[in-house]
Amino acid sequence: MPPKRGWPFASDFTPQKQAANTRRQRHSHNSCWAISVQVLHMMNEEDLVTEENITISQSEKWGFHLLVRQIVDLPAPLPETITHEIAHFWNQRRVTFSEISDNMMCGQRGSLWWNAITFDMSKLRSDLTINLDKEQGKIECLLDVKTTLQQITPMNQMYWVEEMTAFKSYLQSGDEKTEEWAEFQKEYRKDNKRWVWGIVITVGIIVFVSQAAGELIRWLLRMLTNSK
Repeated sequence: MPPKRGWPFASDFTPQKQAANTRRQRHSHNSCWAISVQVLHMMNEEDLVTEENITISQSEKWGFHLLVRQIVDLPAPLPETITHEIAHFWNQRRVTFSEISDNMMCGQRGSLWWNAITFDMSKLRSDLTINLDKEQGKIECLLDVKTTLQQITPMNQMYWVEEMTAFKSYLQSGDEKTEEWAEFQKEYRKDNKRWVWGIVITVGIIVFVSQAAGELIRWLLRMLTNSK
């Protein structure tokens, strides 16, 4: 998403500021997601979504990065097909793997060109690292997102939460949460449209006020000139 609502070309996730913690809540009729935002003080430099065992924190890499971390517990030992299952899931989400071994998988997606113009968080320049402990049945998923030219909002953050939730569900039961993802995408697009209209209105107001101020200054100058 292009720079917005604050300092340009930077993420607003810093240890010194508060972060928006997004949580998903089902409606009672079980048909759509309601997105609620709770502002919490950042503790240990992490924005924690405890019910999903997902953390979103500032990366240790130089520059503007966020680190999305997910831990998945599966029955031990992990099956031999686990790397194929993981690759299948993330390949559908634009990730291309450059390294696959028994205990680690590394991939990338997106580019810095997309960072400047896209609203799609899957197109941001990102590095994906999957650590596998086959004997213990543990999978650690680390998505390092480069947020240059972006300002990450709670809805952007929610994108990665939904993605990681679908990843966990897929590994545990084969369910990729397709319906939930489609519902979230609708809300996500609505939020993007609201932001665009907000920018258009804000720019319009700024232009109008600037023109009015210019006319007022010119009128005052004419009055001063004529009074001499």
